[in-house]
Amino acid sequence: LFRSQNTSVRQEILQKLAKDSDIDVRAAIAGNPSLSVELQTTMAKDEPKVRKALASNTSLASALCNELVTDRDSEVRASLAGNSLINETIQAKLVQDCSEVQQLLALNESLTTAQQFELFNRADLDTKMNLFRNLFLNSKIKEKIILSFSEADVEYAKNDLEFRKRMEKDAQNDYEKADREYYDYLGKWNSFFFSEEKSTTLKNKSDSESRYRDVRSAQVRVAKNRIEFIELMLKKQVK
Repeated sequence: LFRSQNTSVRQEILQKLAKDSDIDVRAAIAGNPSLSVELQTTMAKDEPKVRKALASNTSLASALCNELVTDRDSEVRASLAGNSLINETIQAKLVQDCSEVQQLLALNESLTTAQQFELFNRADLDTKMNLFRNLFLNSKIKEKIILSFSEADVEYAKNDLEFRKRMEKDAQNDYEKADREYYDYLGKWNSFFFSEEKSTTLKNKSDSESRYRDVRSAQVRVAKNRIEFIELMLKKQVK
């Protein structure tokens, strides 16, 4: 992996690693700025994880920017949206994309003023938050973001947070139940009725509930950040 990310690696080595059976190696190669256009073109047809890495390549060929901007996978397009080399034509297409893509585009410091305005007009709350953090955000747009919030937005965000907390609590309960079932069953390992297959099934269920719980917890953190941001905007309105 170290070699695959090294910009001084010879092209013949990059060519070899680009065909590696390990997708993580190919993904690391795809993000290497020294990658030839020929290899970039080949990797643009690889799996989504590889295309996502390629989309972030700061030496990405313009023809591939035009190709990846319409990629069927939104994570690939989002990765491209964060790439500082994309021109305004590409930016204009990504402005019209889904929220996931818009949020990454909002943080792109190469985003032109014209596209900043377009993005603001289409932005949801999370995109506005990212746009406000952009160091090269036009001052007029920053002012528009500040003035676009009201006390009603705070109340809505707080209600959303309470909903997310309830979902997180339910997910925690489901995880604890699945975890107990798994460990209770493990306690019967010396029983005649013990099944390795059932043990694996219960473990997988516990792991699945754990991941779901983590997703809900992340959503709670996002909801808290939204409230903090809106309250900050309201304070700036007073100043």
